[in-house]
Amino acid sequence: MTEAVVLDQQTTREDLKLQLSRVIRAERKRVFDAWARPELMAQWFAPGTVNKSVTADLRPGGEYRIDAVGASCDPNADSSQGPSAIQIVGVYQEVVPDERISFTWRGSRFPDEHTLVTVAFKDAPEGTEVTITHEHFSTAEAVQQHQRGWEGCLTSLENFLTK
Repeated sequence: MTEAVVLDQQTTREDLKLQLSRVIRAERKRVFDAWARPELMAQWFAPGTVNKSVTADLRPGGEYRIDAVGASCDPNADSSQGPSAIQIVGVYQEVVPDERISFTWRGSRFPDEHTLVTVAFKDAPEGTEVTITHEHFSTAEAVQQHQRGWEGCLTSLENFLTK
């Protein structure tokens, strides 16, 4: 079953989506490349994690996979259990160089959620505005967890690109 069919068949709510924007002090091509090149993604994606492995075939229909070990984004998680394994997989739906990347998202934290992420890149006076839209959630808990994760990713991306 393709990722697009799964998205169409799952029960989602239109009001359960999140959108975050941040201006990153770097040129748009550099910011886009940080999302497009697996060796760069491994340096900033999934904040608070170690032992990251990122593979990506950046083209419509191409697959990506992110494996990491680290702290959970869940503030209620039992930290005495040690680091947790995180896995995220999906398929690229749209790739417009230096403008937009859209991909399906299935993570180990919410394995029954098959969602869609769109990342848009736009010139801004101070650098590049990055807007993440994550949609097709079925629970408010998943939205909250992902919002914390994306906020951390944007901070990590900003730190990576401005060091």
